[in-house]
Amino acid sequence: MIASKSISIVILGNPSSFSISDLKEAIPYHNIFHCTELAQLNNDFDLLIVFEDIDSFSRKYVRGSAQIWAVAGLPSSHIADELLYENCDVSFLRQKILHFVNKYINVSMANRALMQLANSINNSVAICDPNGVLIWTNAAFESIYGYTRKEFIALHGENIFEFSREEGINEKLQNIKTDKVSVQYVSDITTKNGLSKSLQTTLSPVFEQGKLKWIVAIESDITELKESEKLLEEKSESLKALTEAMQDANQELQAQRDQLNEKHEELAKEKQRTDELLHNILPEIVAHQLKKGKKKPKRHKSVTVMFADFKGFTKICKQLDPPEIVNTLDELFSAFDLIVEKHFIEKIKTIGDAYMCAGGMPMKNNSHPVNVVMAALEIQQFLFEYNKPRMLNKDIVWECRIGVHSGEVFAGVVGERKFAYDIWGDTVNLAARMETAGAVNTVNISDATHELVKDYFICVPRGDIEVKNVGQASMYFVLGLKDEYTNDPAGVIPNEDFNNILRSL
Repeated sequence: MIASKSISIVILGNPSSFSISDLKEAIPYHNIFHCTELAQLNNDFDLLIVFEDIDSFSRKYVRGSAQIWAVAGLPSSHIADELLYENCDVSFLRQKILHFVNKYINVSMANRALMQLANSINNSVAICDPNGVLIWTNAAFESIYGYTRKEFIALHGENIFEFSREEGINEKLQNIKTDKVSVQYVSDITTKNGLSKSLQTTLSPVFEQGKLKWIVAIESDITELKESEKLLEEKSESLKALTEAMQDANQELQAQRDQLNEKHEELAKEKQRTDELLHNILPEIVAHQLKKGKKKPKRHKSVTVMFADFKGFTKICKQLDPPEIVNTLDELFSAFDLIVEKHFIEKIKTIGDAYMCAGGMPMKNNSHPVNVVMAALEIQQFLFEYNKPRMLNKDIVWECRIGVHSGEVFAGVVGERKFAYDIWGDTVNLAARMETAGAVNTVNISDATHELVKDYFICVPRGDIEVKNVGQASMYFVLGLKDEYTNDPAGVIPNEDFNNILRSL
């Protein structure tokens, strides 16, 4: 039993880091042994156990008659609980000391390995207690912050979390304690040298027997990454601005294209209207030639010309208002247009109440005499039907004479401003004389035309009739198609046999 003696136990760091003589002055009358010398202990000695990574004494606990010196990094309460025994024999105490040494040397060796590992990495590692008191830091802490642990505590205090600029640090610490999970955040710091850095911090809790024992803070310097992200963001914003500018430019270009397309469509429609108007005024082939700048007159050796003129037009003009006259002429001449177009005849012009057209031009065909005579018969049939209700109502009737002659003409465009397609020659004059010498509701043809159509139409000879500036001229009234070529009582509508003959001409 060693009741008369007190046992003092001091846990220190590597013996080479302090002076043994200084230690003896701090703990008089005690011998110092390394842990490896424990087997040499004799029952009469007080004990001093020396091991692991300690650099200073921290607190002094007094319990009973024994004195226990604890150092930073190891809990003195453990030492007190495990090695403080009074009035016990030395063998029992030796067994407890061996158990203590084996237990804490193994733990310390593991801790030292972890410390060496922590010091070998570039990330800052700091260990603090649950209240944030900074206990230990690795070498990278000084590299990142510019402070040693002692300098940091001296300047900013021992609570590392009070130094943090993270707005939600208190909430995160609470999450660590209650949820027992690691938390991560990014914050900015100012180093000892005044440099601004961005750190990514991971706080991990260490629990012992269900209680928070330590908080380990691992921090990475992500300043370059943040700067790269910022630069990338700036470039992204620049690219976005450029993209938006390009989109705006593309939209503007598209708007301009749309406007151009609209203009092109308007021009195309206007051109189409102009072409249609030109084709209404001129034959299609002549219109194409005119657009190319050609106006040369053309000789047509064989055409058939028709003139139609209303009887008593001067008298009618005195009985009707001008608008009514114009509207009626428009109605009648529009019907004439449809008829002559159906028979491939070219309308030349209207002169007052006179209507002039020609077949076999500007495109040559061999059926032009038949086409013109058929059109003339159809026009007279149209006027007959048109006048029926007017006669019943005793309104003004519109009756006309029609003259037809076949021969040679010259055709072309005259004028520079208001274009007019016209034909000239004796054939035109004789056709006009055929109309003048004719009778209302009939078709009067010349001998030249009769020779070309006599096989298909019923023609009544009128004999030789005096023609102004011509002399005697043979004329014929056309009554209609021959019976074998029509099923129509009026002799105007051809049958299929006649159509086949007409197509073969």
